[in-house]
Amino acid sequence: MEWLNTLLFLACPLMMIFMMLGGHGHGGGHGKKAHLEHSHGMHKRIQKLEEENQRLKKRLDAFDKYDQKKTS
Repeated sequence: MEWLNTLLFLACPLMMIFMMLGGHGHGGGHGKKAHLEHSHGMHKRIQKLEEENQRLKKRLDAFDKYDQKKTS
């Protein structure tokens, strides 16, 4: 029975290596181009959100100034 435990102990790392290589070889994994496109898309989304955040801050400041004038 000890040989079965040893076999399972050795099979696990071998299967892990096989699965990792199988997932990334022969076009199975994502290439650098796909990663760059994803990064570029995320950068654009972040930039749009930052611009929208600045617009909203300006509107909030304008509203605060209007509210202060109205209450004074």
